[in-house]
Amino acid sequence: MMIWVPANMIYTFKKIITMRNEKFKDTIFTIKCEKCGNEKQIGMKDINYFGFHKSKSTTVSANIGLVGASYTKYSYFAKKFYCDKCGKKTWQEVENYGVIAEEYAKLVYPIIIKQLIILAVGSTIISIFPN
Repeated sequence: MMIWVPANMIYTFKKIITMRNEKFKDTIFTIKCEKCGNEKQIGMKDINYFGFHKSKSTTVSANIGLVGASYTKYSYFAKKFYCDKCGKKTWQEVENYGVIAEEYAKLVYPIIIKQLIILAVGSTIISIFPN
């Protein structure tokens, strides 16, 4: 049973990441420099690069339709990107991030609920029949 829970969690995270990459691979974000107003378009891979990075946002919680499930609704989201016009890294607002985040939440919650049910059923079976 000790391996069942981490294995299920790893499987769920890999499934969510794969689905996100497939669904949003062609998504284009418009970013706008907060200093000079320069706009450019970037892809999903530029938004979700790994590592520590600075971001700032204004959010509210919104219900997703499932009982007790809520997600973060972004009214403002900015990250530090290199601005071609300013010549340095500046805060740049990601203009359509809230819409994509909402679609992502609606994609992820059913997967998580399904995997929690599988986890509960599997753990029950393993605890009833330990060997």
